[in-house]
Amino acid sequence: MRYLILFWVCFFIISPVNAQSTNSAPAPVRAFLEFCLPAIGNKEDPGELAVRMGLQEFAPDQAKKLAPQGGRVFAIPYAMGDAVLMTNSNYDGMCSIAIRETDKTAFAAALDKWFGVKTPFKLLREKRVDEQSVTKREYSGDINGPVTMLITIADAPRKNGMQGLMTLARVKETP
Repeated sequence: MRYLILFWVCFFIISPVNAQSTNSAPAPVRAFLEFCLPAIGNKEDPGELAVRMGLQEFAPDQAKKLAPQGGRVFAIPYAMGDAVLMTNSNYDGMCSIAIRETDKTAFAAALDKWFGVKTPFKLLREKRVDEQSVTKREYSGDINGPVTMLITIADAPRKNGMQGLMTLARVKETP
């Protein structure tokens, strides 16, 4: 199992061949691949990974505006304000990328590429909510244990300033 995790970390982050490919992905997807996937896959605190990778953490009063329930929020330099990394204050196996603005078509194409058939993820359902102009996707996968990925993306940014959210979470196994 550790080899599978090492493979995905190398595939998404270290490989020079894929570095250009992840760079071409929309910023929210790229951040998800570089921060959420490796951290959750290695059962590591995404906030600590963000600190090690040099991301700037928002001050608590600024973070509270984006994460009212509490948590840590980090700026993603190449996202230029269009996405931020959000984690809970105490590692609980969850990591999110909040999306302020992105090209919905490019975003969907990147999801199909990076989380498609030849990956450890399986698309469980995709639902279009026309009255809200929102598309929701749910994936399941196994990266050093079961994980769930939930994605919500609106056609355009909402009045609250957000267009979407990508979340990866460990599935808690019941005894």
